[in-house]
Amino acid sequence: MIEPQLGRCVAYWYPGATGVTGAAKLSGGASQETWTFDIVHASGNVGAILRRAPPGFGASPGRAAGLDAEATLMQLAHDAGLPSPRVMHVLRPEDELGRGFIMQR
Repeated sequence: MIEPQLGRCVAYWYPGATGVTGAAKLSGGASQETWTFDIVHASGNVGAILRRAPPGFGASPGRAAGLDAEATLMQLAHDAGLPSPRVMHVLRPEDELGRGFIMQR
């Protein structure tokens, strides 16, 4: 189950978060996993999406820019006022969730 790992990750960077709920893997996505979940917070739940490489897999050099680059480009688009979700967190090895990022839903 991914919720305990997500909860620990979110508690690190989202002040006041007390956990996550409703984590569900979404269908689709040719090579990456996409999960929907809510960050539990006293001021109200916050919808989020986890986009990550499947465990044990990563982008092949030369075939894809990678999830770090994707997160950077999405955040630049958001900051420029384009319709793109805000990137909330880029995963770190200590998050124990693999390579990827969390964005607003």
